[in-house]
Amino acid sequence: MKQLDERILEYIDRDGMATPHMMARDRAFTASPGHIWERCQMLYCIRFVEPIYNDCTT
Repeated sequence: MKQLDERILEYIDRDGMATPHMMARDRAFTASPGHIWERCQMLYCIRFVEPIYNDCTT
């Protein structure tokens, strides 16, 4: 696991949920939203995080 992965998990633990763009705006991150997204995909593959879905119903 990389240091960025630790930051992602800490951010989600603290705030409950987040998108890569939300995390990239935080001063704790120096990575781009794209790089954060890639790491989130890896964390999803090993079941450390779950994706956010838009559950709008009409």
